[in-house]
Amino acid sequence: MEYEVCKEIGEHEPTVLLYHGATMPKIPKHHPLSRYFCGLPYNVISVQLPGHGSQGFDKVVSASEFLEIYLDGYRNLKRSYQVQGIVGISLGGVLALKTAEVFYQDLQFVVAIGAGVTVFPREAQLISQFFSEEHFRRAGLYKTLVGYHGEEFKYLLQSIPRWFSQDSALFPDMELLQNQLTRFLLILGDQDQPFPPQKIVPLVSRLPNFSTVIIENCDHFGYFSSQHAENVLQHINRFLTSPD
Repeated sequence: MEYEVCKEIGEHEPTVLLYHGATMPKIPKHHPLSRYFCGLPYNVISVQLPGHGSQGFDKVVSASEFLEIYLDGYRNLKRSYQVQGIVGISLGGVLALKTAEVFYQDLQFVVAIGAGVTVFPREAQLISQFFSEEHFRRAGLYKTLVGYHGEEFKYLLQSIPRWFSQDSALFPDMELLQNQLTRFLLILGDQDQPFPPQKIVPLVSRLPNFSTVIIENCDHFGYFSSQHAENVLQHINRFLTSPD
């Protein structure tokens, strides 16, 4: 699993990992999340998720296979860095939640943005339609994404819909999440289509270690727009600086 160190205070020091969304490049240093966490006493590492960029797949990959590849990469990363928090967007947020289930002794906090603990059938269908070659060609983005991911991009597109089903291995066991010390912040836009808050929030509201925030007039792609980025960061800051 490839990564870029945005800020380093030393190996085996407290570390925050930043995870991007599906088909997106790793979060750059100038991104609002990177700038915010670089102002805190952490190593800040932007992770390139498996199947993206130069780590392209040479076949269609199931959710279980993707998870195994990711967890191997995480294990290698934490040999050098003391990971205390993960902040993930969309697919990255789902993986952050799953990591807290598997490595429950590692993490002090998880921030999941535009993500959820499951996906419902209607939303799974929307995801399948979005992550298609036809959609990206209509949007004029296909050549750009092939330029970034290489010809293996076609396998990534065919794999992603398989990762977002109700029984996907990527989604965490909520019973296991609530029986640990990790604190969770889930940020959802009121217009997020893949993870609509009216369906997702009731699932986590009963968990004592979960906080949720709803961003008004925000869809799945708007969290770090000029309209919403500052608001999102304010909620993250409030979460991190509030008493446990």
